[in-house]
Amino acid sequence: MTVIEKLLSKRKQVRQYSVEKIPNLEDVNRIINKAYDLVASKQSLVPYKITVLGPHKKEEKQELYNLSVKNDGGHGNENIFAPYVLCFTNRLVDNPNLSVKRKVAKGHRYDLLDPEKYRTRGMEVGVEVGMFSKILTLLCMEYNFDVSYLLCFSDSASQQLSFLDDKLIFSLQIGYQKSSDIKDKFLKDADEYKPDITEIVEWL
Repeated sequence: MTVIEKLLSKRKQVRQYSVEKIPNLEDVNRIINKAYDLVASKQSLVPYKITVLGPHKKEEKQELYNLSVKNDGGHGNENIFAPYVLCFTNRLVDNPNLSVKRKVAKGHRYDLLDPEKYRTRGMEVGVEVGMFSKILTLLCMEYNFDVSYLLCFSDSASQQLSFLDDKLIFSLQIGYQKSSDIKDKFLKDADEYKPDITEIVEWL
């Protein structure tokens, strides 16, 4: 088994995080910066923003939780109260790189640079958020931090959260799993399995 395989095999969806044992802020900041250094981005536009809620941002996390429980499947998302919660939103690219600027000068159009259209670009933004999140997850596994993912938010989430200006796309949580959650986690996992690969991958 390769190093990457070993790291990825450690990842699990954590339901509850410890409030006593909290990852060091400097370490979390370091791996976020490293993930940004490593992640790919089409034309280096990086069409998303990440708002990080640290251990002291309890009111903001409560806002996020209150919004989540309004959605089907949102109840029980206590991972929102993890020490570190990353909120990914759309981002207006208002300072593109020189390559993009040259193309714009030649008549190319980019919706991500348009204040009226950038929020409509869901697919490419989602792909880039996913790539960042997976790299960040690998780095978290190196530090033995636990990670969970959350998508239980409505399309109008940004309009209901005081600390975000744009549409909330995805949330990722970082911390250490609460010890009492471990047994329940493995019991739930017995029924939470992926479809057989033959249902997903087709070779032509």
